[in-house]
Amino acid sequence: MAFSHAIGAMKELYLENARDAFALCYLYAGPVRQALPLLRSALEDALYLDKRREKALSGREGFLWAVQEACNEFYEKDPFGRKKYKKHKKDTGDSVTLPFFLTDSLRAVLKLHGVYRAPLYLVLAREYTPEEAARILDTSPRRVEALIQKALKKLKFSREKAAQALSVLRLEEEDAARIWQRVEEAAAQPDFEKKHRSRRVWRGLDQAVPYLALAIVVLGIAAYLGVGQGWFTGEPYTPTQPIEGVITQEGYDGDSAVSLPIETGDVSVFVPEEGGFAEYIVHNTPYSPEDILRQMVYLGGAPAGVSLLSSSQESLSAVWELSEEAASLAGEEGERTLQAMAATIGGYYGDSLEELSLRCQGEELTVNGKAAQDFLGGQLTVTRTGETDYRE
Repeated sequence: MAFSHAIGAMKELYLENARDAFALCYLYAGPVRQALPLLRSALEDALYLDKRREKALSGREGFLWAVQEACNEFYEKDPFGRKKYKKHKKDTGDSVTLPFFLTDSLRAVLKLHGVYRAPLYLVLAREYTPEEAARILDTSPRRVEALIQKALKKLKFSREKAAQALSVLRLEEEDAARIWQRVEEAAAQPDFEKKHRSRRVWRGLDQAVPYLALAIVVLGIAAYLGVGQGWFTGEPYTPTQPIEGVITQEGYDGDSAVSLPIETGDVSVFVPEEGGFAEYIVHNTPYSPEDILRQMVYLGGAPAGVSLLSSSQESLSAVWELSEEAASLAGEEGERTLQAMAATIGGYYGDSLEELSLRCQGEELTVNGKAAQDFLGGQLTVTRTGETDYRE
């Protein structure tokens, strides 16, 4: 195993550059439950793959180049960060608490296309020169600067604001050391090469799936045209004529209409807690009022048992009719819950919402004389952030 001789040198390079290696993985994978497995995968690839091992051992820039290659592979396959890594029994991702918060500015950077994220981090937050960043990203210094300028324009950030947003990305030293320990333990297993080779094969098959799907579509089109033009029988296809006295209906499946898939993504749900509000980023949430409210109830950002009876949106206003459980809101706690509901719903609709009406039992829902409209667009004191998955 050639990689066994490189473990000591690779460990030294990793520990010296763990912060940047983790930051790159976080920028491309997002949540800690995906960033840490991606970091481990990147380190194992750097040990096992000959080209990456040789480049990684050349120094800091070569090592980060190897990490960036793994990030590129991850992003090309899963640009929206929806892939879920299987947890190892002793995966550090189960216990690591990141020493920074996901701020609005950082979230804005994470929404950029992946090509912009690493240049912003390396040059602005970590003060790599464009030449150094170009060697890590396998591009030219001119392109690095061009990507930074274009990203800042999209974000409407100054260089200082972008640097501040990204400079928080880091990993505690003890957590970085534990991740390397897991990599060493994996590399010491007799079947490490076999497992790694199998993983690479499956990864290659995953990358080939879109091309295989395209080939199947092309074959399907060819078959359809072939039948229609009579390529196989020598005679063009003649559609079956309706039988006299029988009514036919096209576009109906016999049971119900076909449902179109609902778009999903990350949604912020605000929950009152002592001293302020907690903000939960709920991943893979269907973009519908019913599902948004369901997550609010589940996390404590809406009254228990409340459901959505109806919703409507016209121009810049939205009206939600809530079930009778919403009437339980009362006192200071109820007012803070209504404030959290307005913030969550306002974030769901974004800048397109100027008027919000929450109704219950045919009347405007008010607590202490205040309605949701009174809180719409207001700033909350976020004391804690967290991440979770959508739940039915």
